[in-house]
Amino acid sequence: MKMDHKMDVAEFSKESMKGKDPQVQGFASSTLPVIKEHYKMIMGMGSSKMHSMKKM
Repeated sequence: MKMDHKMDVAEFSKESMKGKDPQVQGFASSTLPVIKEHYKMIMGMGSSKMHSMKKM
């Protein structure tokens, strides 16, 4: 989950800055703060919480 969000942050950042389609670029720009916040939350979780979330 951590790696997925890290990759998502990188991809959305790239698209928000260099995207060729204005609609996709706008979506990436507006969604990026949410993904970054989720990534921060995940990074703050302990391994036991991450393990219990995988069961969901």
